Amino acid sequence: LQEDPNRSTAKIDDYLSQMQISTQRLKQISELFFTEASLNQKNIHPEETLWSDWLDLQWKEFVDQNQSDSIDYVRNIRETKTSTFIDQTLVSLALQNILRNAFYYTHSGTITIENCETEDRLGVTVSDTGKGISEKFQKKMFGRYTRDEDEITRNREGLGLGLYLTRQIVLFHDGEIEVDSDEGRGTKITLWIAK
Repeated sequence: LQEDPNRSTAKIDDYLSQMQISTQRLKQISELFFTEASLNQKNIHPEETLWSDWLDLQWKEFVDQNQSDSIDYVRNIRETKTSTFIDQTLVSLALQNILRNAFYYTHSGTITIENCETEDRLGVTVSDTGKGISEKFQKKMFGRYTRDEDEITRNREGLGLGLYLTRQIVLFHDGEIEVDSDEGRGTKITLWIAK
């Protein structure tokens, strides 16, 4: 401010905000490439994890970082004593990617998280009332460098690696992903992990 009196505080705040967004984006890109390298080298570090407690932490982190007055955040995580062995860093990246996508494509409405369990698997379901996913894109959405080229994603930066890596992480944990979506009515994605 002293060097250039024409720079307003608002302009400096704008520059700082842009720098923060760029730094966050660079961090996300670095995480994606680090994750891909870890998966390619089969460099995973499973540790025993109490599933419902871990999901609670993931949900809190997501809600804290993605505030919106037009979205209702619904937590349906039942407390259980079931644990599993997962690489918490990698599975966190997969779950946060699904949650962020729900946030990006739900301009107003609801995002819900809930845990589920079968005899041999633990799951987490993320559902939203966003724009939904076309049948055409559902067939290829987990491909490498794949992006849905609609008017929303065209204006959003991305490499098309997020869902690809999410699927790879889940597969490394002997799991699978279920997708139920209708355009205009929202999306429900369940990540299953072997117990």
